[in-house]
Amino acid sequence: MATFDKMKSFEDIKLNIKLALIELVTTETVYLVCDIFTQFSIYVVEPDSSDLITNLKNRLKGHVSRIELINAGGFVFKDLNHPDYLPPINIEKNIYYVDRHIGLQNWELINRYNSKVPIVSFYSFKGGLGRTTALALTGLQLARQGKKVALLDFDLEAPGLATLFSNDFPEIEQFKGVTDYLVDLMAFNFDSTNLDLNDYYYSLSRQDVVGTQAGEILIFPACLVENAENNYLSKFSKINSIFLSNQRSPIDNLLDRIQNELRPDVILIDTRTGLNDLGGIFLTRYASQSFLFFYGNRQNMFGLESILPKLKRQNSKFYIINSPVPASPLAQEEREYFLERSYSLFSDLYYEPENTPYIADETAAHYPIEIPHNNLAVLLNNAEKLKALADENNGKNVYAEIARLIVGPRPSISDDVKQVNTVVESKQLLTGLKNISSTGSSASEYEFETDNDLMKNFYPRKDYRFIFDKNKYLILGEKGAGKTALYAVLSHKSYAVDLAKFCETNDTEMQATTWVKGLDRVQGYPNETTFEQLAKEESQTYKNFWKLLLIKYIDQEFSGDKSIGITDWSMFLHDSKTADPLMLDTQIEKISVRLDSTKTFITVIYDYLDVLITDEKGLRGRILSALLEVWRSLQTRQTRLSAKIFMRKDIFEREVELTDKVKLNNHISEINWEYNQLLNIVWKRLYQSGQSLPLWITSNIEEKSETFTGLGIIPELQENDNRKFLSELLGEYMGGNNKAFPYNWILYHISDTKTRIQPRSLLNLFSQAASLQIEDKDSQTRENLLRPKNMELAMDRVSQHRVQDIKEEYPKLKPIFDNLKNYRQQFPAEESALDDALNKLVNDNTNLSGIPIPDIKKTLEEIGVLYEYKFTPKNREKRFHIPDLYLIGMGLKRKGPGAHKALFGKK
Repeated sequence: MATFDKMKSFEDIKLNIKLALIELVTTETVYLVCDIFTQFSIYVVEPDSSDLITNLKNRLKGHVSRIELINAGGFVFKDLNHPDYLPPINIEKNIYYVDRHIGLQNWELINRYNSKVPIVSFYSFKGGLGRTTALALTGLQLARQGKKVALLDFDLEAPGLATLFSNDFPEIEQFKGVTDYLVDLMAFNFDSTNLDLNDYYYSLSRQDVVGTQAGEILIFPACLVENAENNYLSKFSKINSIFLSNQRSPIDNLLDRIQNELRPDVILIDTRTGLNDLGGIFLTRYASQSFLFFYGNRQNMFGLESILPKLKRQNSKFYIINSPVPASPLAQEEREYFLERSYSLFSDLYYEPENTPYIADETAAHYPIEIPHNNLAVLLNNAEKLKALADENNGKNVYAEIARLIVGPRPSISDDVKQVNTVVESKQLLTGLKNISSTGSSASEYEFETDNDLMKNFYPRKDYRFIFDKNKYLILGEKGAGKTALYAVLSHKSYAVDLAKFCETNDTEMQATTWVKGLDRVQGYPNETTFEQLAKEESQTYKNFWKLLLIKYIDQEFSGDKSIGITDWSMFLHDSKTADPLMLDTQIEKISVRLDSTKTFITVIYDYLDVLITDEKGLRGRILSALLEVWRSLQTRQTRLSAKIFMRKDIFEREVELTDKVKLNNHISEINWEYNQLLNIVWKRLYQSGQSLPLWITSNIEEKSETFTGLGIIPELQENDNRKFLSELLGEYMGGNNKAFPYNWILYHISDTKTRIQPRSLLNLFSQAASLQIEDKDSQTRENLLRPKNMELAMDRVSQHRVQDIKEEYPKLKPIFDNLKNYRQQFPAEESALDDALNKLVNDNTNLSGIPIPDIKKTLEEIGVLYEYKFTPKNREKRFHIPDLYLIGMGLKRKGPGAHKALFGKK
């Protein structure tokens, strides 16, 4: 039986109408028609049973605009079967489906869309000019400046934006796109209540791609590409882009929601090629500026000639792009033709006679921005190529220039120069370095107990903007990545407010926000025993549990009574007065009403999930899945109540099981670190250690730092600065026969095979080395302030800490980390030797029985412990490398240079 409950899309409506027809129609001939506005009509051909139309109207009320009886010889019947149209599709029996299409142009619009942010159109008259590539790279440049950039693929006849990213981010293929949204919206008669915008875009914020300035790219594909049966052609034919001022525009609705819900800094739109309605509507109604791609040949110049008069009438802001400028010797010929023809067309069709510039005026509208041909752009299919193109010429390339034209030049940060301290003995420096890790493990719960602790030890990053974005409620990171540090930040409102200002978020909203702990390790919160008591409970009980906690701690915040306590959680959860789901939802709604009336916000923060909940028999995965289900539901209904759930990435990937788990992507932010950022943490903590430091240290840090009220000093040293700084501290080389530069040596030793570094490891390295040097009575007679020998000795402790962390993250692999040294001592190792050692280890450990060796190696590679060499002419057998970060702590030995050059290149 057809049901119209919980419908979310055009397909849902169409399917349920078809099912209703199949159920109710017997011998009658019936036509189901979907018109150009995605509205449905039903025509029943005479004669019909007396009750059919009545039954259809009762069943389909509100979902079909017209149900009528027609004559078999009448106009409507003939029109439905007109030979000039596609023949009706037989659904079943004598039930037919008819699609209506339309195609018109609208290049003469004067009614412009009122946008809150810049909307930029990328248009080309012909295909193959690199328009989509330029849009993606411009978006990437803007994201690296800290912008949130929405990319919309409206090249609906030949969509391609998603394919630039799908090889590295295959999840994008599971998201709907702009076509799906517009059709779904029209199917619901412009009521977007049932449409979750998060289903239609993919969020890309991975730091190695978008940089470290809090940038984010929101990719709206043209359509859902994962399912080959998504009937894209039919959907595409429904898109009516003709704008009439007395009608609602579905594109208006989409852009409104993007701006109101996602708050991008800029929207970039990839338009259809050629002279068509979609290209016209974006250039005339939506774009605040446009980049028009042409090439120096007759076909493209014909296109420029066609649209110039229209652009003049619209008074549109645009730039001409010559792309791609071919390689020599054709380059000069093409450039000359383009410039001469462009100048001639502008002089005839655009410029006023008295204001015609010189042909060589590079600031004039006719003078093109040039995008040179690049072999990387010919087959642009992965993130590495995108990054390589964006980084060309040290980032000072045409895509950076386009980005500058969109948002203006990037503001510089003024230096706050302080009076330098006096020169003191090196022991003060060593004491400062020792204290950058207060516990030896750099555990955040011990380092950030007060606002002053945060000011001295926490390193603010622009890309921490995500913690103030209500749409991002799941924060992932590896053990030691800094999740608990962020949790501590949010536990201190005054510091959180200062950080929000630094990240340039909504300051007014932050002032009205209260951060409530939803889980902590202190008295009054559930402990390990509490969660163990829940082992035999069902999913609904887990959801009730999280809702009870949510209500309990918010009530405490409202009442100010921190003494409220629960000793027997099991009894509390099964008390019908407190654990009824409807009652719990009602209480949460009352909280929401209170927040609305007081115009305040609450964000509930969760941490210590890995510590408090055991992994025994999948308990942690079940409980955390329930937590995410609760907030996935709340997030769609609550505007003033939000969450930040800090969770280990491996736990989320390995243990959490959710329906449509990939759809959480748009609500996830991941904490990753870049090497120079981590060194800046060291310099910040050293500078604010309270020690009297040498003049050259304080002056170097101050010269490259910003000071922000409440946050302390924020060093921003880049690679060249850090290389010089470390050379001053440790010497030009690491001593003895080791000719590695200190900058490289540290990078090689504390990185995993994915070249990732955890803050804890770097802080421990400097802290432990300084401790060893303070204990070394001979240290003061040495030339270097910090002896390279002590850095090498400190690696033993650093590696042991990291191996312990990885064993806690991946307990099933614990026998590998504990016992591999008994079967294979030296690395790198040939594949045959490694397989032999793993086979013996697995046979001797029952905990590993049944796990194939290839699966073990694959997992070790995925988590950054094992690295496979490529084949070389001299060594045809594969070789496997374990980085020093793990190798030393596992009791293994390295023979030779390992895979440093393969991983990092020569530096």
